[in-house]
Amino acid sequence: MSYMYLFLSLCLFLAVANDIKAHKIPNLLVLIIISGGILWNVYLVQGISLITSAIGLLTGMVFMLPSYILGGMGAGDVKLVAAIGSVVGYHKVIEVVMYSYFAMFVMAVIFIILKGDLSKVIIRFKMMLFGMLGGVFSYQKPYVTEASAQEIPLAPAIAFGTLYVLFPDNCTIVQLVSLCRN
Repeated sequence: MSYMYLFLSLCLFLAVANDIKAHKIPNLLVLIIISGGILWNVYLVQGISLITSAIGLLTGMVFMLPSYILGGMGAGDVKLVAAIGSVVGYHKVIEVVMYSYFAMFVMAVIFIILKGDLSKVIIRFKMMLFGMLGGVFSYQKPYVTEASAQEIPLAPAIAFGTLYVLFPDNCTIVQLVSLCRN
């Protein structure tokens, strides 16, 4: 296990705490992760190359940027994944993005169910689907009071996706459930 992965885990913990508390991921924290990742990967034998680190940063940003442009996440989330890419490289950041998006989807569904708005979301989805089948694109924006219109912190999902990629043997469902029981 790499010391850089432990450092990244600590930084992710700080990002999650700040995102939950203030709905922001500090630029300084992102810069520390990028600097640490590039320095680790360039100057240490265990690290990946500067090029792989830089491509990882760009890959993380490119894969998350559409969600930012469409309003699905904040710029801090995009920068955080880009910073993670500078640590893990482009090979692993693609996995991080995939697992993070999955965790975001699960979080959003749970949030909508807990707020009692699942039926509203299903109705809007059916209207949109049937409209598309009929050749008309129709989208009804959710009301501001509905769960699907509210912002939720995404750093926990990004942290989950990252930790699952970095430590796959320690992220099984059974272990997560046992942590919840204690």
